[in-house]
Amino acid sequence: MTLRIDAHQHFWAYGADPAQYAWMAGAYSGLRQNFGPPDLEPLLKQTGFAGTVAVQARNSLVENDYLLALADRHAFILGVVGWLDLADENVGVLVAHYAAKPKFRGVRVTLTGAESDVAKLNGVSALNARGLTLDVLLGPDQIASAIQLADRFPGQPIVIDHIAKPPIGATMDPSWRDAMAELALRPNVSCKLSSLITQDDWSAWSAARIEPYLDHVLRLFGPGRLMIGSDWPVCTVAADYATTVSVVIDWLGRLDAIERNAIVGGNCRAFYGLHIADRQPIPASGAAA
Repeated sequence: MTLRIDAHQHFWAYGADPAQYAWMAGAYSGLRQNFGPPDLEPLLKQTGFAGTVAVQARNSLVENDYLLALADRHAFILGVVGWLDLADENVGVLVAHYAAKPKFRGVRVTLTGAESDVAKLNGVSALNARGLTLDVLLGPDQIASAIQLADRFPGQPIVIDHIAKPPIGATMDPSWRDAMAELALRPNVSCKLSSLITQDDWSAWSAARIEPYLDHVLRLFGPGRLMIGSDWPVCTVAADYATTVSVVIDWLGRLDAIERNAIVGGNCRAFYGLHIADRQPIPASGAAA
């Protein structure tokens, strides 16, 4: 059985610098607390996950060093996706610096949909040259920019976070549906099955409403370009860790073992080039994926 790997989660020490987390406002204000590896590790053991990829939550070089330090101390953090200013003409120096860190596996960018978004991201070529990946955070209105990015850098491995954040409900947004179909034609683009419950009504979400979106991206990307992610602790605004990952794991029951194992760990391991010491998977509390 392939090791289960959570392809998308975060850590932060909120009290150290609250100004860095201005997005934790309104309904997200409950996240204004510290979330660290000791909080996550028992949740991973409970659900049978052997490791994670820690993704940046701040646009800061300090974030990279913070996450790498955690990864050095906690073996279950298999990789780090950090932040670099890919519009900086001198970013290649920093790319080389962080690429030398074995657990630094990629960089995340946020696309706003502005016309200049992709044009200024010249540093992506430096990532590709060093074997680093690119996570893209965006919403439905920015998918066109992601298509432009994938076309500009066809050799760059790209993964779309949170299936591009569609508003999940009884009716699927046709603009998201069709734009994702166009994006999936780019073979260098993968997709994370993450932050799904938080795109639905937090107090009245349902697996039945989420599953058509999972079905859609499965048809588009196939089982070889999808990976499970929790988006913990952000997901806790709507559901606990076990409930969050169970939505995808239960849905995977319709697939064969090879496809399930790819989505719950194999694709993540290959995409990020994760180095995993030989050891037995952590026993899952539920059915094997």
